[in-house]
Amino acid sequence: MTPPTPQNQSKLKQGVIRLNIEDLKDLYQAYMPFVDGCGIFVATEEKYALEQEVFIFLKLPGDLGKFAASGRIVWLNPPKKISKRVPGVGVQLRGKEAPKIREVIEAG
Repeated sequence: MTPPTPQNQSKLKQGVIRLNIEDLKDLYQAYMPFVDGCGIFVATEEKYALEQEVFIFLKLPGDLGKFAASGRIVWLNPPKKISKRVPGVGVQLRGKEAPKIREVIEAG
């Protein structure tokens, strides 16, 4: 089976991010407190553009909860071949779920 790429994914799938955070260490590494509202870093090789609108399904560790929220790309780390940083995107969470997610993360 061919892995999904930006060329063969539907536009809907390209705008959907699923992030399952296994433990608190990973959660605090992904959390971007400096992003207005709430921000989460998603390690990925997928190509996104700044300001691109996305929808994220977020599962936090343990019983912290599952959330679905709209967001937009506010941070880009390039692929590994260009940079030594982890490739991925920073997502600014928006809508009514964003403050709830921030509160849960900070109460952790």
